[in-house]
Amino acid sequence: ADLDLARPGAIPRSARDHNGREIDRRLRTLVAQLLATAAYPALRPLALFPTPSFDYFARRIAHGGCKPHLRAIGRELFGAALKGRPGRLTGGTFTRFMIAGFAAYRALGAIGAATYEGYPDLQFRLWCAAPVLPPKKGRRAKSGEPRVTAREAFASRLRILDHLARVAAIEGCHRVRTQDAADAAVLALCVAAARERGFLRTVEVPAEGRFLVALPAVESSASARID
Repeated sequence: ADLDLARPGAIPRSARDHNGREIDRRLRTLVAQLLATAAYPALRPLALFPTPSFDYFARRIAHGGCKPHLRAIGRELFGAALKGRPGRLTGGTFTRFMIAGFAAYRALGAIGAATYEGYPDLQFRLWCAAPVLPPKKGRRAKSGEPRVTAREAFASRLRILDHLARVAAIEGCHRVRTQDAADAAVLALCVAAARERGFLRTVEVPAEGRFLVALPAVESSASARID
């Protein structure tokens, strides 16, 4: 959150710029506006994991317990900026998904691809016609509500993917057999479907990157009025 991604290397942003991400703030505003339209029955207020500072990753990479492949990727990403960093850890969990995501984002940019962030849960909710999208791991039964299993939650996502694939005239959804694969599939299919029958909204902050939101046609006209 405290690096300027518009510049090569690990270049700090000014102190006033990294009190949370501007992209996250704009996304929360966008989702609040979409909620106000009542056009998305499964949409909920946005919950985003805070983007850590560079020191968080530097400490994890320098720590003796860091896995070799994560340390190698970290050194390629951040280079000389890692030198002299303390090895003491303070909170949080360093996951391969974070560092691998950074590496993939940079690699795609290096070959000239247009790169965007996306949020699978948000996309599932925007394209979900049902009033509720069950959590991935299912849901315990509450008073007056049925219990939802992880299998049923996965099946609900497959139905959304199947709809997106039909709109975009794309085959192969039968190959999606895990939640992770479903998350990857929805990011691709919702963009393809929105091109045919919807609306694409980008949130861009040069120092942070670009975020892409694909909206169904039901809200295209209203979305054009959303800043």
